[in-house]
Amino acid sequence: MKEGDIVLTLLPQTDGGGKYRPAAVLRRMPGFGDLLVWGISTQLGQQVADFDEIIEPIHTD
Repeated sequence: MKEGDIVLTLLPQTDGGGKYRPAAVLRRMPGFGDLLVWGISTQLGQQVADFDEIIEPIHTD
């Protein structure tokens, strides 16, 4: 995996289980090679103000 890749990763759920969700690989961290990922969702109902980033088609980056 490299920076910019979109991957499916198992994310923990509040019920103790897990679900595979899409995430973007932001950076491979130095030292142990861990990955910093950013979760991707189309659901906006639980958006957290000043934390979640909404990406819209008008965004050029």
